[in-house]
Amino acid sequence: MSALNDLFTPALLRATGFTLLHSLWQGAIVAVVAAVLLLVLHRHRAAVRYGVLLGSLLLVVASATTTFVQYYGTVPAGYGNGQAATATGKTTAQLGAHQTLRVLDAELADYLQAGLAAGTTYAEQHLPLLVGAWLLGLLAMTLRLLAGLAYVRRLRRYRVAALPAAWQQRLDALGTQAGLTRRVQVLASALVPSPVVVGYVKPVILLPISALTGLAPRELELILAHEVAHVLRQDYLVNLLQTLVEVVFFYHPAVWFLSAALRTEREHCCDDLAAELCGDARTLAQALSSLAELAYAEARAPRLVLAAAGPAGKGALLGRVRRLVMRPPAAPAFWASGWTVSAVLLGVALLVGSTLTSLDAVAHAAPRTSTRQQAPQRKPVDLLEDAMKRDGLLPNPLTYEYTLRASSLVVNGQAQPAAVAARYRRLYESLSGESLWPVVSSLYRHVHDEDEAPATRPAGAATP
Repeated sequence: MSALNDLFTPALLRATGFTLLHSLWQGAIVAVVAAVLLLVLHRHRAAVRYGVLLGSLLLVVASATTTFVQYYGTVPAGYGNGQAATATGKTTAQLGAHQTLRVLDAELADYLQAGLAAGTTYAEQHLPLLVGAWLLGLLAMTLRLLAGLAYVRRLRRYRVAALPAAWQQRLDALGTQAGLTRRVQVLASALVPSPVVVGYVKPVILLPISALTGLAPRELELILAHEVAHVLRQDYLVNLLQTLVEVVFFYHPAVWFLSAALRTEREHCCDDLAAELCGDARTLAQALSSLAELAYAEARAPRLVLAAAGPAGKGALLGRVRRLVMRPPAAPAFWASGWTVSAVLLGVALLVGSTLTSLDAVAHAAPRTSTRQQAPQRKPVDLLEDAMKRDGLLPNPLTYEYTLRASSLVVNGQAQPAAVAARYRRLYESLSGESLWPVVSSLYRHVHDEDEAPATRPAGAATP
C-alpha cells in the first residue's frame, strides 16, 4: 500500500476510511425509514414518494460528507507515526496490579469504551486495505460511467433519421401545452430498444423504428407525452447526479435500494403527468401494454437515458399498466403528506447527525485513557512493594519493614541475597527513572497496623 500512502495523507486516509465504515449504518437507517414512509404513503401521489426517496438519497450523501469533514478536521495528535499508541501503552504499563473496585455502571462503561477503542484501533490498522479496495471499485464504476456517456453520445449521432414533420409538430404542441421553454427534437433510431430521451441542454427523443409500426398513432402520442414529462421535470440531470452517487457508493446496498425505488417512482410521476397532459390514462396504459407485448422492456436501455419502458424490465412495466388502470383515490391534503414527510426526514437527519457527533466525541477525538487509567498514578515505591508481595518476601501485608540500599536488601530484619537485592534495585531504577543508586542509597521503612489508617512512608538518605 505504499502507492496509496503516496496518494493519501494520513488525515485523508483516516477520514476516507471511517467515512466508508460509518456510511453503512447511516445509509441503513435512512433506507429503513424511507421504506416505512413508502408503506405509509402508498396512497399518496407518486410525486410525494419521489420526493421522499430523493431526499433520502441526498441525506445519505450529506451524512457521508459530514462524517468526512468531521474526521478530517479531528485527527488525533501523533496519528500516522505511532506516537499515540506508544503514549497509551506507557500509561498502561505504569498502572499497578491492584486497583480499587469500581461500581457496576463504571465498569460497564469502561469495558464498552475499551471495546470501542479496540475496534477503532483494528479499523485504523486496516484502513489502507479498505480504502484501496474502494478505489478499485470506484475506478471500475467510473469506467462504466464513461462508457455509458460515450454510448449515449453515439445514440444521438449514429443510425438516426428524422420523422415526418407531423410528428415533430405534434411534439412541439405537447411541449407548449406542458410549458416547456426548450425545443425537443424527435428522431427515429435503429439502436434504442424502446423510446428514450437523451440530453439536457438539447434534449432528443429517440423512437425505435419498430415502435412506429407497432404502436397506434394515439398510443405513440402518449409515449411522446411521457418523454416530454421527463424533460419538463429535469429528470435527465437528476438521473445523471443519481448515477454519480451510485458510482461513489457502489458498495452500499441501501443506496442501490433507494436508487432503484427512485427510478420506479420517477416513471410513475411521468405517467401521471402524461395522463394529465393528454387526459387519457387508459390509452397510456394500453401503450405501455403494447410495449410489453413487443418485449421492448427485455432489452434494457443504458442507465443514463430515460426510457419509456422504465429501467426494471417487463414486470415493472406491467405494474405501471395496472397502476394506471386502477387509479387510486384522491391523495390527502398536502399538510398531511409533504409537511409530514419533511418533518420525518428532518428527524432522521438530526438522529444521524447527533449519533455521529456523539460517536466521534467518544471514540475518535484525541486519544484518552479509560476510567481505570484516570486513577491517580501510583508511586514507584508502591509498585516495588507489590513486586515483593508477589514474590513472597512480605508474607504479612499489614505489618512489615524493609530497607533497600545500593547493594543490600533487609526484609523484617533478615538480609536477602545480593542477587535479590540487585534485582529489586534495578526494578526500582526502571520504575523511578533514577540512576543514582551506585552513589546514593535511600532508606524506606513501611509499617502498617490493622487498627491504623494507611501508614505514612518516611524516607531517609545515607551518604556513600
